[in-house]
Amino acid sequence: MLTRLAPLCSAYNTSAGSTFTTTATTLQLQAMHVDLPGYTLTSNEVTPPVAGFYRLGWATTLKAAGSNSRTSAESWVEEGGSEIPGTRSVHYCRQTNYGDTGGGCIVVQLDGSAIRLRGRRIVGGANVTQIVNGNRLFLELLAPLS
Repeated sequence: MLTRLAPLCSAYNTSAGSTFTTTATTLQLQAMHVDLPGYTLTSNEVTPPVAGFYRLGWATTLKAAGSNSRTSAESWVEEGGSEIPGTRSVHYCRQTNYGDTGGGCIVVQLDGSAIRLRGRRIVGGANVTQIVNGNRLFLELLAPLS
């Protein structure tokens, strides 16, 4: 029997999003599956309720858009504008409408700043885009810092 829920959230994107090139771009997060007390989702960023230790899970699905070129992209998670170590993924996008998913799950100390997914093309001729429901971010508070 579940008697206590730790604050947690699960966010995802509801639309495909814009294409991007070699400039780092914030990936879309527009809705929440679960939103227990204290999390906010604003402008594609999730802000946790307090500083603490969190279980952080994420996934990004990127695909080539408008070209049949071999293209590589990368994605990562940022807190307060800085990359969270251990969150970078590389994606290989071979043909139009085919792509790759990268992500993971780690325990990390967060300071309570906004969390966002970022991505960019590394090399290749195709622009890269996000797919509907392809971006996911999960945060669960394990222990607050107090």
